[in-house]
Formats: sequence, C-alpha cells, structure tokens
Amino acid sequence: MTYKFQRGAATLSGSITAEEGLDAGTAGVSDAGAIAGVTTVSGSGKFQMGSMALGGTDVTATADELNYLDGATAGNDTADKAAILGAGGSVAFNGSGSIDGGDLLVTAGNISGSGNLQLGGDITIAGDLTINGTTTTVNSTTLDVADTNITIADGGTPTDGYGITIGTSGTPVTIQLGNSAAEVQFSLPVSASTYYGSGANLSGITADVASGFSVTPYNTDDYASSSFPGEIISTAGNKGVHAWADANVTASYTFDLSGSYAAGNVVIIKGHGDTSTYPITIRPNDNSTNSIDGDGSIILESDFASVTMVYDGSGNWMVI
Repeated sequence: MTYKFQRGAATLSGSITAEEGLDAGTAGVSDAGAIAGVTTVSGSGKFQMGSMALGGTDVTATADELNYLDGATAGNDTADKAAILGAGGSVAFNGSGSIDGGDLLVTAGNISGSGNLQLGGDITIAGDLTINGTTTTVNSTTLDVADTNITIADGGTPTDGYGITIGTSGTPVTIQLGNSAAEVQFSLPVSASTYYGSGANLSGITADVASGFSVTPYNTDDYASSSFPGEIISTAGNKGVHAWADANVTASYTFDLSGSYAAGNVVIIKGHGDTSTYPITIRPNDNSTNSIDGDGSIILESDFASVTMVYDGSGNWMVI
C-alpha cells in the first residue's frame, strides 16, 4: 500500500516504518529525532549531522583531524597524514620524512636501527657516547678535547707500530712504538727548545744550544796557574764539556771528576791536538774508591779524542 503526503506539515505521534527505504527527495529530513532500528543508511550524497556518538561516547574530532588518518598505515608514515605505530611500537619514515618544529625527547629506552642518522644542526650529548662501528670520521675544522689523557689501543698490549700518524698524502709522519715496544720512534728529526735526561742512550747528536749544559775551555796559560797545581784539573761539579781551546799543549794532565753532581749529569772531556804525546788521565772523586765503569781511572791518548760519562748518583761514572 502506498501513502502519499501533500506538501505541508505532518506531525505523527508514533513512528514511520519504511520497509523499502525512505526517500526524502531534495528537501531532506531535518529536525528529526532518533532513527531507530536502522542497520544501514546509504546514499550517493553527503551525510551531515551536528554531532555523532559511537558506542555511547561522543566523537569530538573534527573532519580535518579524521582525514589525517585517511591512507595512513601502521608502522609507516604518509605525507601529510598521521603516523600510526606498528606492532613493535615503531614508525618508519619513508623518503624525506622528518620531524619539524619541535624536539624529539627520549626519556627512557633507546633510539636504534640499522639506517643512518643525519642531523644538520648541533648535537649535545649529556651522557656517555659509545661508537661500535669500524671507522669513525671527524670532518670538523677544530677538535677540542678536555680530557688530560688519551688512551690508544684501549685493552691491548703496547705493540710495535701503535701510535699516531699525521697526514695521508705524500709521506705520512708517524710517532710510533718500536724495538719491541721498548721505545717511541719518530719518523722525522725531533726539535725542542730544551732537552732533559741522562742522555745514556743518545748518539749522533748535533746541538746548537744545550740548556743547562756548559762548555769549559782550557788554554795553555791556565795550566801554569795556581788553579791547577800538580797539573790536576778539577771539574768542580760542572756538567757539560771540558775541552782545550787550542792545541798548544806540552804536558800531560789529570782530570778529577770532583764536585757535586746529580744522577744523570753528563760530563764530556775532549782532548787536545797533542793528546797522543801528552795523554789525559780521568779519575773519579779525588781518586777515591769510586770508579769509571769499574776502573779507578781511564786515559785519553789519541789526538782530539773525547769521552762522554754519565753520573749514577752514587759516586760512580759510566762511559756512554
């Protein structure tokens, strides 16, 4: 049976049950209450209403906010869409995805992954930094390290070749361990304003200035003075070189290594041009029980010969 309503207002106290659908035409259905018993509301136009509730809870999201979810998939990001966490709680940024205009704050857990982390700004790390990769490259212009001690080959045993290499083009400069890790070897000559140490193992040294190292020249006129009675010359605790200023020598002399010396002090005695004719005897500490390499004295007897000795701090001297 078909009912036809003319234009105008119709007020019904019950309800309208439409078994074959309700066609509102172009006028629409306005100011209606609940539509009870509806399983499907379908049509080709828009569905508009002032508010909506699902399962008894009001939906407060706007249409724009709901549209951010359209096309978003779990675990991935889509341009201009919401990011939905995947089953493992992760978001995969595809292409040039980024976080703009804010901070990424991680209060617990880790930021991990197998990809690359690229940042264009400054990075401040308040905690410790551990790098487990194979190669660490620093392309900065200035590198400042506040630590007062840098450890190389941490956990390893010092081995020949361990050290520092400067430069990669041409011939690199190296500071490395050598001689079974018993010494540090430099690939270039070492230059310093001052050198300190015993000098026990030094050889082939050319020095322009030796700090704390004196040269005492002796002239033939000095030998006849009262300063050297009996042709005995005292070093008087003067470390450094004791040598003749000229070769006009007509007598043999004795050098006495007397005076106050500290362990590691070096004394060099150089002969004159007539040393073979007039040899020089060198004795320790006023010819006492102390020795030079175990002997009571040693002799220079070749022209312009020299001997270098280092003091052991206990009254004895060693030839080096």
